Amino acid sequence: MEDLKTVRSELTKLGLGGRNIRSAHTLIARSIFIRHLEDRGILTADYYKALVDKNYNSV
Repeated sequence: MEDLKTVRSELTKLGLGGRNIRSAHTLIARSIFIRHLEDRGILTADYYKALVDKNYNSV
């Protein structure tokens, strides 16, 4: 929980405070969800490599 407070604090310093605090919370929630998917093996290094390759080849 302390890490989440630190992340929120840093995002606030970068301009995601006040009216934009919802954006900070959304970013934190998405990050937690992505980490959950990585922990479960749903998102893998191969997935990220394929994503980079796809985007690189479309340029």
